[in-house]
Amino acid sequence: MNEIEYLDFYNQFVQNIVLDLNSFLADNNGLAIQYHDFKAKEINPGFYLFLLISDTYYKENFHSDILKSILDQHENHNEGFKFLKLFLEYLNKRGSKINIRDFENSTIFREKGKIDILIRDDTTKKAIIVENKINGFFDMPRQIPRYHKFLTDSHYDVVAVAYLLLSDEKKPNIDDWKQEEIETILKKVVSISAYKESNTDLFNGWIIPCERASQNVDALFVLRQYGKLIEYLGGNKMNKPILENTSVPLKLGRY
Repeated sequence: MNEIEYLDFYNQFVQNIVLDLNSFLADNNGLAIQYHDFKAKEINPGFYLFLLISDTYYKENFHSDILKSILDQHENHNEGFKFLKLFLEYLNKRGSKINIRDFENSTIFREKGKIDILIRDDTTKKAIIVENKINGFFDMPRQIPRYHKFLTDSHYDVVAVAYLLLSDEKKPNIDDWKQEEIETILKKVVSISAYKESNTDLFNGWIIPCERASQNVDALFVLRQYGKLIEYLGGNKMNKPILENTSVPLKLGRY
């Protein structure tokens, strides 16, 4: 190859790279805008309690323990029925049909019948199942139907099932449910995302209203700190696909 042929080859090579680069930028303009928006709103967790104990918040029972303590009117937050009432109102806004007065004398249980959080009123014999999937654990075989049967066998009326995920609102796995269970139980299920930048997520729909209603400084502190954790975890999961898609390689294979 003489010098002229080499220069022609090099010039064509550079032109092809420029064409590929322009094509790449045109194809991924929307992705670039998404990434820019993500960086602009990237959540700074700041200095707060639950990141300081970061070796615990990914454990299965961590979120259930915190939520149970907030919901329980007999806990030391000294806010009585307030937080539970707001939670029941929140579930009703999401589609449940709960008579809030049916739970004025309720007790909150952890792992009763292996249920993550059980809201049960022994006076009215009404119950609500809260299944916590914030940390992404899979459904166990026939999990919700087993919980439902455990309560109905004890003569409780299950009026709602809160199926809580981090930033999704998918339904529980019903592949192993009986048809009768699908018809009777699934309509009671409310799928809830802990954080999804929406007025209907748990953060905006329940935790923030609890903050506003709280008159106990310790309760307010816990709510704000836990809310920041939910926002941090949910925001990071939502933004992960954007970051993964920014690593699209240039196609230089034809040279």
